[in-house]
Amino acid sequence: MKLRTILTYGLLAMAIPVISLASDRPNERSANKATKIMQKLDANNDGKITIGEVAILRAKRFDDADRNSDGFISHREKKLLRFTRKHDRRERKAARRLDRQTKLDSNGDGDVSLLEFTSQASPLLTRLDSNKDGSISSSEILEARKQRFARLDVNNDGVLSRADKKDAKIKRRSKAKTRRANMDADKDGRISRAEFLARKEWFMNKFDSNSDNLVTYEEIKIAIANKKPRANKRR
Repeated sequence: MKLRTILTYGLLAMAIPVISLASDRPNERSANKATKIMQKLDANNDGKITIGEVAILRAKRFDDADRNSDGFISHREKKLLRFTRKHDRRERKAARRLDRQTKLDSNGDGDVSLLEFTSQASPLLTRLDSNKDGSISSSEILEARKQRFARLDVNNDGVLSRADKKDAKIKRRSKAKTRRANMDADKDGRISRAEFLARKEWFMNKFDSNSDNLVTYEEIKIAIANKKPRANKRR
């Protein structure tokens, strides 16, 4: 049985006192992501990310994407870059699943027992427990389902259909196309090194909440925690 299925059925069987152990899980997730970003960008390990450090990472990404080293990212190189990123995302997702399973298997015997499963905190409590009383009420479950429906109902017609899935895909592609078009400042169909590095500002705009031209761990953590969840691609 797949781990996801085990988690789903196991969660339904878990008592509220056990679920209540999960109050810090979203904070832990935000903290982990913030830590990874800091490790990747904070070159001098001073606890702050400058625009110069962002530029260094973007320069490395440009060099990786510019396969023929001609100083431009062509259409074909962009397609390869998207494919590589998609593959990397799948690898990270698989790694997270393995990490979750490893964490559940506390005695390391390769199997997850009922005791091991029920002793672990569930991320569901803090996602659904809107009033933070340590339990999930029927009204909170209903509100969560309404919010999910609203995210999935892309065309806002009050029903979920194939059209919503199609519209969501169109929106994602349109957003990506617009982002690439904005990067290509001279509209020559290629992205030069200067054009690519000019996009370093997006990071500061996204995370530098106090506009001091420095991004700290706490700013990243808060921005990630406040990020609006996106609708699932699969239904």
